[in-house]
Amino acid sequence: MGYYLRLIVLNVQKWRDGLWTDTHILATILEEFCQHYWGIDDEEVIKIKVLEIMNKILHHSITFDELYGSSWKLAYPELIEVD
Repeated sequence: MGYYLRLIVLNVQKWRDGLWTDTHILATILEEFCQHYWGIDDEEVIKIKVLEIMNKILHHSITFDELYGSSWKLAYPELIEVD
């Protein structure tokens, strides 16, 4: 997990306890860097940017659902549109 302030705090112990893959650790680090360096606050825009970066550096293409899962918005109730 990571939290954005004027500094980046990465919860490495949570990664170890959760047996995160290298891909998910990289995505989390990139999300925080995108927020910090580009000033992107929109979580969906961040995830799209991270996917774009990862597909440039990985040796294979990864999809949005493979990286984040189709129900990723459930972790961000403020993003879920109510009809």
